[in-house]
Formats: sequence, structure tokens, C-alpha cells
Amino acid sequence: MTASIRVLRESEEFEALVSALRSYLSHALQELGESLAPETQRPQTVTDLLGRLRSPVSGMNPPSRGA
Repeated sequence: MTASIRVLRESEEFEALVSALRSYLSHALQELGESLAPETQRPQTVTDLLGRLRSPVSGMNPPSRGA
């Protein structure tokens, strides 16, 4: 089973699928950023958008576990 998964992951088809998914997600995130931000504050790159999304999240305290 492990060998089959390895062969699948190393195939050109799998690499093409991963590339297509990355491209799709990149465009989807870009469109999301453009739709959420005013014209003057729109992110220029996906990295800009991810940075904006991380900023508020990184300042949050993690939920406490157990009580």
C-alpha cells in the first residue's frame, strides 16, 4: 500500500493536480481579498492577503483546554 501511494504521489498526473489546486486556491484567495477590501486597501499579492489574514489571528489567545 505504501509503495502504491508513493508511486501515485510521484506521478506527473498527481503533480499536475497539485499545481492546478494551488493555482485555483491562489486565484480564489486573491478574489476573496479583492471582494473584502475597499479599492484603496486591496492586497497586491496572495502573500499580502495571507499577511492581513494572519495579523488579527496571530494576536488571538488560544482557547484554554479543560476547566
